[in-house]
Amino acid sequence: MKGVLMDIASSAGQAGLDKNRTRVSVVTISYNDADGLRRTAASVEGQLGEFELEHLIVDGGSRNFECPPLPDKDLFTRRFLSEPDQGRYDAMNKGIRMATGDLVWFMHSSDVFTNDTALATTLKHLTDPPAQWGYGLARLFDPRGQFHGAFGSAPFNLARFSLGGKSIPHQAAFFGKNVLASAGDYDLAHGLGADQLFMMKCATITPPIVVPHFLCDFDITGAGTERPQRHHYKDMQAARRALGLQVGPKFLDSTATACLTGIAVLKDLASRQIRARQ
Repeated sequence: MKGVLMDIASSAGQAGLDKNRTRVSVVTISYNDADGLRRTAASVEGQLGEFELEHLIVDGGSRNFECPPLPDKDLFTRRFLSEPDQGRYDAMNKGIRMATGDLVWFMHSSDVFTNDTALATTLKHLTDPPAQWGYGLARLFDPRGQFHGAFGSAPFNLARFSLGGKSIPHQAAFFGKNVLASAGDYDLAHGLGADQLFMMKCATITPPIVVPHFLCDFDITGAGTERPQRHHYKDMQAARRALGLQVGPKFLDSTATACLTGIAVLKDLASRQIRARQ
């Protein structure tokens, strides 16, 4: 199945459109996750505030894909695309091209906004949404709803971030349309770390706005979450090289990555031994 749904949710919503309002595009990528997509769609629909909201669903060609019903909600639109893709970042690139908002937010299937004011809270921290980007904090949950901690840090430090010590929670991040135009596409060749490479690139364009609030509840069952930490440090080193960045002299940059990777390996080994004894 392939298509794009262009209709406004209701005639009331169409009448209420205002060019002076900030328009937010929430992009949801999904594949064979009908239940997760419904949860995410309900979370997007529930956002409250004085802004226009566009929900874009980019499905990877799921079997029996169905777009969630359109709500009777003012200032709300929903469109979808369902076709095979080359993975999550190819789908996200499609979402960028579909988006018409001043601000774009990626909220993947099964992830949700922490509360119904997450978007409104974020916009209060922005003075020029099209020209800014940033992030907030994320809470981590498993499919049973069990809390597994928090994710995110403040203040932002480019050197610390680029080394891999302080990752940015992607589903708690937002991007102005002008920043996206300058940053270009997600790099499919960078693998699962392409989101961190993309945000590193954004940070070289303009520093992020850090919103000190929980904005996203993140499903920890994704492939990126389950990867060993040592792979993340290697990804960040590759990202620095791709952008021509380095932390201090070249030997120090390489040594830092080697040390962090070694520590991560030792932690993995220790964790395995502890689990084996239980």
